[in-house]
Amino acid sequence: MKIQKNRTFIFKPESGAEGVGIFLAQNFKSIPAHAFGEKRAYIAQEYLADPYVLDEKKFDLRIYVLVLSLDPLTAFIADEGMVRFCTENY
Repeated sequence: MKIQKNRTFIFKPESGAEGVGIFLAQNFKSIPAHAFGEKRAYIAQEYLADPYVLDEKKFDLRIYVLVLSLDPLTAFIADEGMVRFCTENY
């Protein structure tokens, strides 16, 4: 696995919708100060500048995993996931 030095992460409020409250950061210092003062949780994901597409449509595939412990690793994968496709070509 090749490790990239300048990875970008996208932060999304766990209860947000339609792009409200989303921001990008490349390191801890670049997270906006307002994000620490808010009483909401964020989900962080690595931002993909060149995403996979199917028939020129961008999509996301979600597989839900519950991690109960890291040492020893104890995780459960949900029986169902979710996939979403854009309606316009990427």
